[in-house]
Amino acid sequence: MEQSSLLLHSDTAQLILDTSTTEAELTECFKCAQDVMGFRNLMEEVGLMNDEPTTIYQDNSPAIQILNQKGSLASRSKFMDIRIFKVREWIDEGALVTTYCNTLSMAADIGTKALGERQFVFCRDLMNGYALVQAGSGNKPTGLSAMCISWEDLQSE
Repeated sequence: MEQSSLLLHSDTAQLILDTSTTEAELTECFKCAQDVMGFRNLMEEVGLMNDEPTTIYQDNSPAIQILNQKGSLASRSKFMDIRIFKVREWIDEGALVTTYCNTLSMAADIGTKALGERQFVFCRDLMNGYALVQAGSGNKPTGLSAMCISWEDLQSE
């Protein structure tokens, strides 16, 4: 998400059968990193250099540890070495950084699992920019027809 708006959404079923949630998260993180690097290259070509690393949010702590070279791969996930090493290379170059994101605020979950109404509305508003408009307006009415749910409201359930 750039400035709290969605840039790319892919709704394709995973073609690889992963045997754990960590492997599945690493597979999707690799796909995301490829897209991010593509956007970074495009931005560089049009003269919009970005010296800061792009953050990839992840809600799986073991996946973050593996990507940041603090965890080891299980023997059954050795086939993933090439992908993981490529993401690690981008992290070491300073192009990417992985950051933990609480599952409740993981906007990408809107396309991957059935969410309750309040969490769906929260993720939807976060992805389409309503949350940013609502936050910027303070208590003034925005005229938005969509209901905006704050992080505090979501946690209070």
